[in-house]
This record gives sequence, C-alpha cells and structure tokens, in this order.
Amino acid sequence: MAVETQSCDELAASWRGLLEHLGGLGDADLPATVADAAARLLADCLICAEAGAPLARSRQMRSALLGTHDDGEARVLGTSLRAPAPLAAGLNTEAMNLLDADDTFLNGAHFGGLVAAAALAEAEASNAAFERLLLGVAVGFEVAARTTLAAKTRPGMLAPGLMALGAAAASCVAGGGSPAALTQAVALAARMAPAPLPVPVAVGELTSLKYAPYAMLASTGVLAARMARAGYLADPAYVTASPGFFDGQASEVRTTHLAGPPEGDGWWITQTSFKPYPSFRVGHPAIDALREIARTSGLAAENVEAIEIDIDPRALYLPFHAKAATAAPTLHLLPMHAQMNLPLALALAFLDVPPGPLWADPAWTDSPRTRAVMRKVQLCVEPIVSLQQLAAEAVPQSHRVRNCYAEVRLTAGGRTWTARRDCATGDPWSTEAPPDWTFLARKAESFCGSSAIIDRVRDRSLLGR
Repeated sequence: MAVETQSCDELAASWRGLLEHLGGLGDADLPATVADAAARLLADCLICAEAGAPLARSRQMRSALLGTHDDGEARVLGTSLRAPAPLAAGLNTEAMNLLDADDTFLNGAHFGGLVAAAALAEAEASNAAFERLLLGVAVGFEVAARTTLAAKTRPGMLAPGLMALGAAAASCVAGGGSPAALTQAVALAARMAPAPLPVPVAVGELTSLKYAPYAMLASTGVLAARMARAGYLADPAYVTASPGFFDGQASEVRTTHLAGPPEGDGWWITQTSFKPYPSFRVGHPAIDALREIARTSGLAAENVEAIEIDIDPRALYLPFHAKAATAAPTLHLLPMHAQMNLPLALALAFLDVPPGPLWADPAWTDSPRTRAVMRKVQLCVEPIVSLQQLAAEAVPQSHRVRNCYAEVRLTAGGRTWTARRDCATGDPWSTEAPPDWTFLARKAESFCGSSAIIDRVRDRSLLGR
C-alpha cells in the first residue's frame, strides 16, 4: 500500500487517536452548526425512507428478512413493524437509498443513510437521548468521510467496504459505547467489510442489486458495534497496517485524512449535498437548468422540438445514465432503473411531475407523454468540461471536485432557450439553494405529502420521549 508520508506505526497511532477523541465526545460537545447539520441529514434520510418504504423493493426485503417476525428493538421506518436493531438498520438503509434521493458527499459517495440508520436503530434500542443520536450521526459520518477520502481506489473498482466503518462508529456512539469500544467496533467492521467490486459488473449493467450493498453495510456496522461492546476484539492497527484493510480496498491511502480531530465547525457532515430529485447527483444541474427553461418559457411539452444537454463528463462515464429507458421492469427493479436514467428524469422534470415516488411510478415512467419528451432529449457526446479541467478544480483538502456542470438548450418554434449550471440545488456551497430547513420542508412535501417528519426532528420528538 502506498502512503503519503507516515510509517504504518505512526499512521496507526494517528488513526487510533482520532477514534479515541471521537469516542470521548459528550452529547453536548458538538458545535451548534455541526449538530444542526446532523439533524438535517437525519431528517433528509427519514424523508427518503418514508418515500421508499412503500415501494415493492422495500416490501420484498422486509418479507425476506423478517418473515412473520415483527417485534424488536427498533422501528422499521414507513411501517408499523419493529425488528432487532441490526435488521432495522439494514431495512431502513435500503428504503433511504431506494429512490437514489439520499445525500451525496462531494459528488462521490452515499453513506449518510447507512450512518443515520445505524445510529437511529441503536439509539432506539438503547433508549438514548436525541443529543446522543445526533452525536452518533456526526461521528459516524466523520469516520465514513475520512476513510472514503483517504482511499484512492483502483481504476475500475468500487470499494463500498470503506463505508462500513462509519456505520459501526455511528451505532457504537448512539448506543453509549466507550472510546475503547468505538475503536474496537471500527476495527471489527473493517474485518467484516465486503471486498471491492469491479465497476463493469457492479455499475455498468444494473442488475437486481445496486452498486453498493447498503443494507448489509448498515447491519454489519450495528453488529460490529454490538460485538465490540460485548468484548470482541480486533487489532485497531489492522485498518492502517500493510497488509491490512486499506491494502484490500485501495491502491493508495492519503494519510492526512486519518489523523487529527475535526476543529470547530470543520466536520465533514457540513459538506454533504441533499437531493431535491430522486436521480443521480451529477445529472442534477441539467434538471435544474431544464426546469428553469420550462418556467420561463411556459412551453407545453408537445411544442418542444429538441432538448440538447452538454453534461458533466462524470455522467457520461457511467453508461446506464445515458441509455434509453425501457418499459418498466419488474416493480422491485423499477426505482433503480428509473433513477439512473437521465433522459427519463429530464422528461419527468419538464412535465412538472412532483419529485419523489412518482418518479418511479410506471404510470409516469411509461406514459406516452413522458416517452415523447424523452425522445427529444439528446446527450451530447462532447462533455461541457474536460476531465483535465475537473482535475484542476479538485479541492486540495478533499481531492474532490465540488461543482458539477450542465448546459441545456431547448428548441421550439424556431427559437432556442439556454440555461447553464455549475452546481446543483442542495449543495452546501450553493448561494441560491443550500440544503437548509426550508429546502427539507419542500422536499418532504414533495416526497411524502407532508413536512411532519421535519417537525419531529426539529422539536426533538423523533425518539418518542
């Protein structure tokens, strides 16, 4: 494993020091801005779960994992069921991620849901205070963000196992684990995490599993935390040793992300984007731009002649985004295929279909009107910016590009409307539409028909105590 500067022993000491610091934080130690960010992330995940729980895929997973058993420590969101915390965390994570509307960290990772679900399940099981739940969410997100940013994955490979460590940290903290237990929980999760997956199989062709096994990752995190609190041991140095965890997950580790506590408001949870649309994140600037044109032009769909999209090259890299969507497959597969198709998302947006479960409803995805708009969408072969330009924009602290790009040109009646975007609604760095509580209330109304879940998080009545 290639490392930046430190020896493996120094790196192990830095990593352990970080975990012990995070594990030693009290319920009141989060800065107010970080606690608010954790509450907003939790609310966003709950919105996504409530919207995703009724869909066929969620129902089938509940049937497979619970059978007739409906009693346990934690709620299965969107239902009246309860389940053991590891199962509840997995089922809730699946619902949160089902519509692909969960948060996206620096345009490159989805781990907010599994962190929030693991923390919530253990908080309910242990009768934790709401402040302890928020601390678990913030700590779990910090661990997941750091392992994800630290690992430079191999070309053509995905490493979802990196996210399991955050779920373990979230569960351990929410359950009241000690700093020593947190260190062991993370080490155990590293030993239990899945191996990397090749992109052509996991992402290039969508099958009946998404590109990361979110339900399993969340369940693994809760199980690892419980094992640690029961006295199971794993060498914490395994995460940073060579050979060790990062050797299996990545080709290089950026050691600066594995050392030093977060300072002040500088927790990574403040840098995740929330989604207004159930669709892959890098396509959102195009949706925003097309919706602007639809509002300003007042055009009816029947009068549109062509919709041309110059898009971010990261979208073109993933082939299923540009494929023509076929008729709705078996219902439990529908959300995955629908949310990963940009022409379909653009058509639904132009038709002003409320974002949420309706974007995975065959009545809309397969309607002749939707298909007619889709046929007018053309994704241009040449992207709006080059990969070289994107590389030059990478922020040194994270090695990630915060912005994503699109230009949309709509032609009708011999006239062309143009709109361009260099970030997306719900980006924390957006000055026009940041992911604040107003944003979340609008999303809850669109996805769930009510903003009641926002009130339960804001008034801290979510845990029912």
